[in-house]
Order: sequence, then C-alpha cells, then structure tokens
Amino acid sequence: MRRSLALALAVFLGGGEAANAGCAIGLIGSVNLSASATGAASTVSASITTSSGTLTYLTRIMVSGGGATAASVVNGTITGVVGAPLNFAVPVPAGATAGLTPVILDFSSCPLQGSTVNGTITVSVPSFGAGNTLADLTITGF
Repeated sequence: MRRSLALALAVFLGGGEAANAGCAIGLIGSVNLSASATGAASTVSASITTSSGTLTYLTRIMVSGGGATAASVVNGTITGVVGAPLNFAVPVPAGATAGLTPVILDFSSCPLQGSTVNGTITVSVPSFGAGNTLADLTITGF
C-alpha cells in the first residue's frame, strides 16, 4: 500500500513521471535549509543539518564566481549523503575578471539523502586557483 501510494504521489507531483517513486519529494513539516560560503583563491565549504532525529536531504548546489590566472577544472565534493563522497566538476575560466559559468546541480525532484540520522551534509569546492578574487557556493535542502 505504501509503495503504491508513493508511486501515485510521484506520478501526480512529477507530471506523469514514475521514475522518482522511491525519492523523498519533500516531507510534510520539514524545514527548508540553506548555507552559503564565499572565498577568494581558497576552499569554500557549506553544510546543512536538520533537527534531532531526522535525516537531512540535499536539493540544490550552485557554484559561481570569477576565473583565475590560469584556466582549470576543479573537483567539488559532496559528503554526508548515501554513496558519498560524490564529485562534480567546476570549469574555471582564465582571467580573474572572467565570469565563471554557474554550475547548478538540482536534485529537487529526487533529493540526495543524508547517510545518517542527525547527520551533516557538506559540499566543498577547492580553490579556483591563483588570481581568483571570488568563489561562491550555496546549498539548499531540508
């Protein structure tokens, strides 16, 4: 009964898509969480944690900022979720005044579940490189 209810809800909320039937679409009474960090030629990290006795879910990551002296691709990391660590690429353009094309990872249709009750989900992005003047990281969840 529970599985068929979840499937029906997923189809209804997903516009006919049943693929997300096993995903936490949002828990009634859950509190939206967000965290943000900025830096310049340094690692930026942001973390979210829910209240006692619950799991944390990650719904969105956004990385933006400026370039660095030399172009590169840095590796962002997600920890504290099932299957962690998870990695994602952030292409950094050459030139400190060049704008980074924002990297947006949207898990809102199937949030990444925290690996433990009362656990913290952390997203980290290493330095964009020498000459970088701004790196922004924002994460959201519940």
